[in-house]
Amino acid sequence: MSSSDKVCCVPGCVESGKSHKILHGFPNPDKERERFNSWVMSIGGDILGLNNKYIHKYRRVCHGHFEGKYIFYSNRISRMAVPTLNLPGPTSLPKFKSFERGPLKSIQNF
Repeated sequence: MSSSDKVCCVPGCVESGKSHKILHGFPNPDKERERFNSWVMSIGGDILGLNNKYIHKYRRVCHGHFEGKYIFYSNRISRMAVPTLNLPGPTSLPKFKSFERGPLKSIQNF
């Protein structure tokens, strides 16, 4: 497990410098493409430049980015959950040159 597995990948997350007790992995991009894309686009930032399989395997989102209606008694999240709370604004999105957009294109191809 790498150090990025232990922190939230949401840009500007106040908890991102600490180890989290509750982290949620991204949906599998091969099985839940639309939901995976929703997570990536909601979070934005540097994650937009990463490969989908890398995001799924190594990036996590802390509990603080999910509405209570998506959280179950065991601190698990619903299969419908998408991070919507405490997210960065559009200004945190990186600026890619057209030749650097490979992973972003794969996200947009449903």
